[in-house]
Amino acid sequence: MTLSFPPFTRGVMWLLAINLGVYLFLRLFSLSEPTLWVVDRVYRLFALQPHAAFYGAVWQLVTYAFIHFDTLNIIFVLLAIWFIGSFLESAWGTQRFLVFYLMCAAAGALGSIALAYALRVASDPHLIFTGANGAILGMLLAIGVLWADMEFMMIPFPFMIKAKYMVAIAVVVDFVYMFREGGLVYLGEFGGLIYALLYVKLMMRSPKRQYAPGVYPGRGLSDRIYEPQPVKKPSLLARWRDSYYRWKRRRAARKFEVYMRKHDRQVYFDEHGNYIDPESAEGRRREEDESKKPWIN
Repeated sequence: MTLSFPPFTRGVMWLLAINLGVYLFLRLFSLSEPTLWVVDRVYRLFALQPHAAFYGAVWQLVTYAFIHFDTLNIIFVLLAIWFIGSFLESAWGTQRFLVFYLMCAAAGALGSIALAYALRVASDPHLIFTGANGAILGMLLAIGVLWADMEFMMIPFPFMIKAKYMVAIAVVVDFVYMFREGGLVYLGEFGGLIYALLYVKLMMRSPKRQYAPGVYPGRGLSDRIYEPQPVKKPSLLARWRDSYYRWKRRRAARKFEVYMRKHDRQVYFDEHGNYIDPESAEGRRREEDESKKPWIN
């Protein structure tokens, strides 16, 4: 068995760059006392505050997912986006993956706001939410449902585990961690997991979606992925260039036929300029047609 790292797909690289860039920016401006106000302003504007988001700061539903200050947290987020996100983007395409990621983050934010109001702590100015837990949970669930029986390496432990079990373990660990560190109100970020479950189930049942065999091993839903997006129609210049190359190919084939005929050898090419094997049925038919032609003096 050979192990390899996942590729850096386009959407994954964008997410990695934004998350890492924001983390380094906050770390840099937190090093000195005169610049701490910049960090405070970023948190006030872009971190999720339930009361502010409910009364108009809707951009916080997404921007909070890119704010990280803890080093271990940003390392976990970057690795999760790289390992899980590249897998989903390779199967779904960049646009669908990015929309799914941002919608999971927004669903986690809505769940946090709803739980904050349910517990009557939404107006607390010290209650803020940051991090991409909602988006990470959504990506995990998508893999756990669509590729349930595919095996992954259980890092850092040296053994393989099926995706559905790996996701279950990750969800339980995240649940315990958030409950112990932040309390009941922080469990609202599981809204991203709920959204991902609804998204995947509805997408599988949609009659407009056509299934195609997956390139990944597995059984059941794990060996199905959705067909890639249709290939874009080539430009007019590209079509002209291809037509010119096809014409040159046919012209070269006719010249070669004439050259070989002058040396008492018969070769045949089809209308596309492809060589025809003399032993094939088409080659024998061409030879019979040539033998039936009358002599002309």
